[in-house]
Amino acid sequence: MDVLTQIRLKHGSLTVSAAQNEIKIKFCNAMNQLNDIDSRGVGLSILHSMIDQIPDKLLHLVIEPFYAMNPELKALCRKEVALLIGYIASKRGNTPLFYKYLGKLASNLSKRAQDSDSRVREACGDAFARMTKQCIRYIDSLPPHSELPHLSSTNELIAKLMKPIMRNIEKCISPNSITGNFLCLSNVILSADNYLNLTHVIIICKCIVSNIINIRDAKTHVSLLFCIEKLFIVAAPILSSTTKSNKNQRPRKHGHDDDEDYLSALLAIIMDGLSNNDWNVRHHALKAIHSVGIIFANIKEKPEIECNRDEILAHLQRLKYDKVSNVRNTAIMALAVWSDLQNENESAEMDGVAGDHEQDEDVIDDELDDLRIKQITEKAWFDSKSPREQIESHNEIKTMEMNATNKTEECNQEEKEYTDEHASNALIVRQQQRMLKSMKNLELYMRREVGQIKSRIHSVERDLQRFKVLQQNQEWTNENKRANAMTDRDKMNNTKTKVVAVNDGDGDEVLQHMNANMMDMEMKNEDENHASSTVQQTETMSIYSDETQMINLNEQLLNIIQLDNNTELIQWLTENHHLFLFECIDQRLMISLIYRITQLLKTNQYVHHICDFLNKEFVIGVQNIPRDFSIPKPLKTEFLNEGVAVNDGDGDEVLQHMNANMMDMEMKNEDENHASSTVQQTETMSIYSDETQMINLNEQLLNIIQLDNNTELIQWLTENHHLFLFECIDQRLMISLIYRITQLLKTNQYVHHICDFLKKEFVIGVQNIPRDFSIPKPLKTEFLNGLNQHDNIKQFLVDIANAIR
Repeated sequence: MDVLTQIRLKHGSLTVSAAQNEIKIKFCNAMNQLNDIDSRGVGLSILHSMIDQIPDKLLHLVIEPFYAMNPELKALCRKEVALLIGYIASKRGNTPLFYKYLGKLASNLSKRAQDSDSRVREACGDAFARMTKQCIRYIDSLPPHSELPHLSSTNELIAKLMKPIMRNIEKCISPNSITGNFLCLSNVILSADNYLNLTHVIIICKCIVSNIINIRDAKTHVSLLFCIEKLFIVAAPILSSTTKSNKNQRPRKHGHDDDEDYLSALLAIIMDGLSNNDWNVRHHALKAIHSVGIIFANIKEKPEIECNRDEILAHLQRLKYDKVSNVRNTAIMALAVWSDLQNENESAEMDGVAGDHEQDEDVIDDELDDLRIKQITEKAWFDSKSPREQIESHNEIKTMEMNATNKTEECNQEEKEYTDEHASNALIVRQQQRMLKSMKNLELYMRREVGQIKSRIHSVERDLQRFKVLQQNQEWTNENKRANAMTDRDKMNNTKTKVVAVNDGDGDEVLQHMNANMMDMEMKNEDENHASSTVQQTETMSIYSDETQMINLNEQLLNIIQLDNNTELIQWLTENHHLFLFECIDQRLMISLIYRITQLLKTNQYVHHICDFLNKEFVIGVQNIPRDFSIPKPLKTEFLNEGVAVNDGDGDEVLQHMNANMMDMEMKNEDENHASSTVQQTETMSIYSDETQMINLNEQLLNIIQLDNNTELIQWLTENHHLFLFECIDQRLMISLIYRITQLLKTNQYVHHICDFLKKEFVIGVQNIPRDFSIPKPLKTEFLNGLNQHDNIKQFLVDIANAIR
């Protein structure tokens, strides 16, 4: 069940002030989980579900927490917060209320883009891209004459998104601020695409040109070149319209009287980057010049490009031999594109030559016609040539026609070969670009995955090493304690033997006094350090004497008790004879163990093993029994009676000590904790009364209610008939259970089982019902009416009505 559904079930509606406060608390707690790598996935899933499902009216509850910025958080946490802002824009950007907070979110993202970590800056750029795409898509989907309350068009939207970015760039707070905001501006340009107009482009160009003097860092220079490259890709025709040649050819429009040539200015910035000392700047400048070459390859009138073509080619020829391989590869690709641009002029010349060939062909045809006319006009009617002369003249004319045809075909073939070669080169360049881009993306992905795997391996290795050091230190400490204990015992034994060896008349009385004093000292030392010595013995017997071993012992005993196998129980007690179980086993399990021992004593089984166990736990290790340990009176009476009935040699002394110790504990417990002991009696009668069992019961009932299976519900109630469900089940689940029972009573199904359940919960276990438990009035009325319809339940109607009022 998701968070919002739980809050809705708890408060009835999400619009209540208490529900809204709880939503804020849940959202802030989930955001705090982002700072921990272990809980980050859980926190993200909660935040995503709340953003997806929250109503439009309560959208401010999930947007306002992002206004606060905490620079002390970890870098990955700050990155996830920035990505979440983009997630909100992509999921809820199709609602009009979102645009009320658009300006604040854009300003917040531009401030987060000042982060010192590059991953956070990239996340801010990605969030700007998602926000721009979704908002433009939503505004375009609106009807023609409808307007948002805070925006009127896509032009105003783009201007609103760029405004905080431009402001932070002009403030020039730090190199990281300029870098991050230029990255955000690049993403806005790419996402806006063909929605950018001349006003937007001029504003962006002015920001770039005016802030070029603030670029003193390689990363900042790279982000500036990246922004220029994206601007050329998206708005190349608009940039071309700002050139002086185009301004002279078209009339000026009002509001765009800017005479500056921004195409030439941006091209100069790129060419300046080709001579930079940093290889990364040269690499991105080459990418930008490569994009310019591809874009303007299809534009014939480009005098600004032609003026700088020779200088660009000189730079590319030089960078083709750069010391960095990435720079060399990019320079070769850019040189191929700009070489194609250079060959366009040659192709134009070839077109002129082909035109000359066509003119020559026309001249040849005219000459042939003139020759034939001349032969006809100059020849007299009576002057007839011989047949041989006519054949020679005909062959001469045919030879001239064949030569002209061959020349035309050769020109056409050359032109076709050049065109095919040009097209194939351009295709190869594009394929190379795509291959290089995919290889870079793959390399980045592999590096990221390998880094994550290495970090996990290192963390596991550190944990193992720390565990080994702790275990080794613990073993050394135990060995030192054992060695000190052995030396003390040896000293005591040596002194005893020396004193016993001396016997001269009156020494008997002296020896008696010395022995008595030494025995008193030994008893005092044993009384003072008995608890620590027992712990040392258990720790040194096994390397598994930690909390995990205690949990395993409890689980083993619980399984054996559930299996009801006496042989395995006695075997388990024998295997753990070196341990004092009161130190390791839960008190409720110890009570269950005593109950099983009582049943064995009734049948006179395993008496010798039980005697050893009781001697160890209740006589030798009596100091390990907790002060608040108590047994229900019926079980205690039965246990002591069966113990007295058994006579097994030394068993009488053991039972006397055990009985005395248990009487002392009972008197202390009755005086100190009489009220709590009654609660413990009911809790210790069952092995299922721990918190884990309560959680399991709640999950089982929730699954059964969700499945809507009446047979499984009645079966579950029958299986848990020994439990008072008001002690274990959540109140909201109990209300749902009562609703299901009401529906069953309407259809007269499982009435006998329901009667047993109601008697157990509302009559026998009425003291377990919480005082603040209440049922909604419509459900209460329907429930009581359903009970009144059945005769075998009417007798409990008054008790049930009093219990749920």
